[in-house]
Amino acid sequence: MRRVVSLNSLSLNLWRAVRNLYMRDPITHIYIMYDLIYELREY
Repeated sequence: MRRVVSLNSLSLNLWRAVRNLYMRDPITHIYIMYDLIYELREY
C-alpha cells in the first residue's frame, strides 16, 4: 500500500534534510529527486 503525499505537505525539517543531502552528496540527491519525480508522475 502506497501513501501519496503532496510536496506542499512535507515538513520544513524534511526539506532541510533534502537540502543538506544536496550539499553533502549531490549525486545521491539527484537519484532521490529522480525517484520522487518519477513517483509523482505515476499518480
